[in-house]
Amino acid sequence: MVSFDNPDFVLSIIKEAKIGLWKIETEDNKPQRLYANDTVYKLLGVDGSKLSPEDYYKACFDKIEKNDKANLRKAFRRMMNGNFTEAQFAFTVSPKKTLYFKVAGFKNSSGKKVTRYEGVVRDITNIVKLQQKSERQEMQLTKYNNSEITFFGIAQALFHDFESVYYVNIHTGQYSEYIGHGTFKEFKFATKGENFYEESIKNIPSAIYIADQKRVIDFISKENIIPAMLARKTISIRYRIVIKGEPLFYRLTAAPSVEQDSDHYIIGVQNIEENVKQEKEYAERIRAATEMANSDALTGVKNRLAYERAEERMNEEIAGGTISPFAIGVFDVNNLKKTNDKYGHEAGDVLICESAKLICAAFSHSPVFRIGGDEFAVIMIGADFFDREKIISKFRKIASKNKKEGRAVVSSGFADFVFSSDLKVIDVFDRADAKMYENKKKLKKK
Repeated sequence: MVSFDNPDFVLSIIKEAKIGLWKIETEDNKPQRLYANDTVYKLLGVDGSKLSPEDYYKACFDKIEKNDKANLRKAFRRMMNGNFTEAQFAFTVSPKKTLYFKVAGFKNSSGKKVTRYEGVVRDITNIVKLQQKSERQEMQLTKYNNSEITFFGIAQALFHDFESVYYVNIHTGQYSEYIGHGTFKEFKFATKGENFYEESIKNIPSAIYIADQKRVIDFISKENIIPAMLARKTISIRYRIVIKGEPLFYRLTAAPSVEQDSDHYIIGVQNIEENVKQEKEYAERIRAATEMANSDALTGVKNRLAYERAEERMNEEIAGGTISPFAIGVFDVNNLKKTNDKYGHEAGDVLICESAKLICAAFSHSPVFRIGGDEFAVIMIGADFFDREKIISKFRKIASKNKKEGRAVVSSGFADFVFSSDLKVIDVFDRADAKMYENKKKLKKK
């Protein structure tokens, strides 16, 4: 069997990568703006904390190779159409140093003026260089005899750091294990056999998490694998193996061998537990970052950006005829300017927070948004919508009572969505806003 000079070549292909978070804003007739976390600064070697978002975008984009700039523009056009998109680019750090990155993202919002894209970026320099190295070696490797070609096919499968690799005859099912290490070896499965399909299915109950067993049986059947291998397609399945009582995530991949060896294919087993954990961590980071971007720092309710996103989504549902019944509530904190002038802005912040609590307590099943300094909005849905008359009546009684007691007073206006005439959310909002000013006048007279 042939081996590479460096025994760690295959196992070092996939390395853990640090993930950076980014956001790009575009606006007509204005330069693009790039925001990122410290990880991006370190990955790219460009410290954005010392630059404006516009200058940081230019500093980074100028270092991207010309062809990759065109590919990235295409990727952002796909994002503009609502697709989650990935792209790869080369980044020139210096005349003698080039790094490679993979970026993935989506259009998070598109307002009247500003379009926002958000996503992640990771360093794939090591993987790209190893791919290039593998391509340079291909001509030399193809000169070897059949046994060496067999090893080359296995090396290709090991590109993804498989713990165990089987070499299977596509016609007879005869198989041999060529690579085996890691926790998967604890099961001590046969390293050679005459029928890979039957023997694998026999081993499934002793190793695979019960909820995943049927999916793996279906995947590993002749009816599934052979057509894919004949079509020279790589297929895979993610499932759980129970090791010492704990279910761990693995991936099983079936890949055709090299064209010179069309009678065989490769089965690889890869432990992806750490990958799954990282995916969950990345998803949580993005969720937390998105939640932070959508929250009002002072009151903790959703902010204007979140309202605009909700409005955009609901407008699409109105246009498509799929919108559910809803109503809009618009609120204004009374006497905020007087409080700020007389007692200071800290007292004004307390008044805003007390007002937010009043609104949240009343409309507990609907999203509450702070859309301005002393302005709030509620999109009444579900139980709040169907009980709106009772809730609104109670809320206004509290406003009247609070005025007499010298506590926070919130003016309010409400309007229902009218299916037959309203074309957008703003139509409902404007009616609610007008009614809020009517209520504000009544409260001042009392």
